[in-house]
Amino acid sequence: MKQPDFLGDVSILVVSDITADAEMVGKMLSGDFKKNVTVSAAEKSALAFERCKPDVLILAFNALGKAEQYYDGLYRSNQTAHTLTHRSVILCSNDELSRAYDLCRREVFDDYVLFWPMVHDAPRLAMSVIHAWRDLQHTKSAAAAAELARMARRVSELEGLLNVQFELGRSKADAASTSIDHDIQPLKQWMEDTQVKLAPQLAVTNALCALAGQYQPVVLVVDDNAFERNLVKTMLEKELYELLFADSGAHALSVLRKRRPDLILMDLDMPDINGLDTLRMIKASPQFASIPIMMVTGQSGKEMVVDCRKAGAVDFVVKPLEREIFLKKVARFLKM
Repeated sequence: MKQPDFLGDVSILVVSDITADAEMVGKMLSGDFKKNVTVSAAEKSALAFERCKPDVLILAFNALGKAEQYYDGLYRSNQTAHTLTHRSVILCSNDELSRAYDLCRREVFDDYVLFWPMVHDAPRLAMSVIHAWRDLQHTKSAAAAAELARMARRVSELEGLLNVQFELGRSKADAASTSIDHDIQPLKQWMEDTQVKLAPQLAVTNALCALAGQYQPVVLVVDDNAFERNLVKTMLEKELYELLFADSGAHALSVLRKRRPDLILMDLDMPDINGLDTLRMIKASPQFASIPIMMVTGQSGKEMVVDCRKAGAVDFVVKPLEREIFLKKVARFLKM
């Protein structure tokens, strides 16, 4: 049976601390995926990640703790890791199934495969890679549609300004025509001709505006405190926003690999990667630097506010939140 054409386009990086394990996994995948890369030494794999920029990262460690430690280190040391859109698959043993499920449910990793001590379902790994690839394509399509909607909103605002200027010009022309009709008539005719010429472009603009109206702005809320996340959810859920949540800086970076929010609400004090460092990582990425990030925190020291502003935060809101002020700020930055 002929293999699907896209299988040859998938770039796979296999990471393990045991050479034989990495080679075994690579061999299992090589029949279907022609671009797969095997790296046996975890300490060298950051360079390999930078070099091959994988679509799918397979962590073939013989213990989940090692996979977690490796991935956390990769995020901290490699800028590409938290900006490149990719999917991660962990291989686990039967004893670690519950833990693997929990890690994927919390979006630390994207998928898991029962693999150790022996492979009971060999095609399952390849199928996981195929699912990851399909999800990547869907994510990229959704991101393109969201960007088009953002552009449409900006065009809509420009159209409104243009209409205001036309109406203002027409009013002034009408007022002036009573005394200098002969001189003002050419200007009025030019304005009418210009509107006729712009009619096709305005029709396209109206279509784009209709598209923008169907798109819900996406807000990512990053806070390690469940109560605070629920509080923000309660404030925003009636505003027709799509809400995403992350309970840590690392989790937020993981979410960005799958979705591009229109606004990020970032807590400062978090246990793994704090809010300021997460802010700096996001702003250092050309792919995500334009996303407005508003710090939402209980810390109000002047030095911290200055550091956040320097790092690229668009605003700094101190808890407890004043609902009306908070909603107005969120709405303002979603129009940027």
